[in-house]
Amino acid sequence: MSDTLRFVRMLLRHGVSDGGGRLLQKATLDFTFKHYITGDGGLSGKEVGHGGAACTYWTLDPKTDYAIVWFAQHVDMPEWEDQKAVDAKKADLWNVMFEATRADRAKGKKRKRSEAAKDGL
Repeated sequence: MSDTLRFVRMLLRHGVSDGGGRLLQKATLDFTFKHYITGDGGLSGKEVGHGGAACTYWTLDPKTDYAIVWFAQHVDMPEWEDQKAVDAKKADLWNVMFEATRADRAKGKKRKRSEAAKDGL
């Protein structure tokens, strides 16, 4: 998880590592984002991310400077849509996180990078 978090922070900093060294050129990231952004989801419709085994995901929206790293570590986790005892609105954690972020931005509380860095983002 810590490697993924460092990787996502590097992407948000346009290719610059936690230590300040350049790992990827900005042109490489621009190309990647141009060709792999989903066009749906995220805060601006410019989200990019990747999923892995055991319900591990990361996503970031470079236009709004927000990212999510999610590690459930559950191999056989059933989809929330397939569970009868689950409130679909509350179980869609992606939507819950994006709505919380939208609400935060609407209140004008977008944190500065230095504040986010203190929180490990």
